[in-house]
Amino acid sequence: AMTLGDRVAIFSHGALQQYDTPQALYRRPANIFVAGFIGSPAMNFVEAQLVETGARTRVSLGESELVLGPLAADADARVGDRVLMGMRPEHLGWRRPEEGASGILKARVELIEHIEPESYVSATPLDPAVVIRSADEFIGDNGDDSAHLTSDDARFMMLRVPTDEVPDRGAVIDLVADTDRVSLFDIATGNSLSRQREA
Repeated sequence: AMTLGDRVAIFSHGALQQYDTPQALYRRPANIFVAGFIGSPAMNFVEAQLVETGARTRVSLGESELVLGPLAADADARVGDRVLMGMRPEHLGWRRPEEGASGILKARVELIEHIEPESYVSATPLDPAVVIRSADEFIGDNGDDSAHLTSDDARFMMLRVPTDEVPDRGAVIDLVADTDRVSLFDIATGNSLSRQREA
């Protein structure tokens, strides 16, 4: 559908989640379900807290902070709210800690899968306060307000990098995010805070 369709409809439990172009589904998912459904490997989700909103958005995740663009105009979010930050593996990079400016998180490389000409790198954040989630953990009843995340934590963050830019297994690296490609979601409803909702 993503390669052949001009527009694609995504349903969950018989309810329409998003009807859009393949590019919009990938770049601006309407909710956590769509974000996790589109893309392989799946989007990484990390719990965060809003520290600043307005012209820019600042979120904290563990001991780290990340500055993003403004939230959608109709986003119902306030400073102090818990949110889910979504980052696709291809929008995460890495650098060695000794290379200078730090990334968003320090992590240990656990597993490397070579899928030429790319490699998938699984890394575990070293900050114990960082909580990683999986889209499969998101439980809700077609957008019901009772939606929530289960308490079971995921273990890894996945990076998708060129095979000639792979860190060593066991190495400690700084994860770097393309902040223009980070998505934020309401942790209670699962709806996107980065994408204007349609009336």
